[in-house]
Amino acid sequence: MRWRRRQHAENETVTEARLLDEEVDKRLAASRRARPDHERRGQRVQDQMVRNHFGELFRLSMEGR
Repeated sequence: MRWRRRQHAENETVTEARLLDEEVDKRLAASRRARPDHERRGQRVQDQMVRNHFGELFRLSMEGR
């Protein structure tokens, strides 16, 4: 029974992480569309940095730091 509760909690955490990723992706896409073409260069690198940053914050919050 304890394993099921722990598994359920882990599944919720994964779901929260996916929802957070989707929200970040939506915001990045919206901000990307608002920019002229000449400002889009290198945007993928910045997007990845933002995703990594939010992923790290989420991981730390799950560890209770």
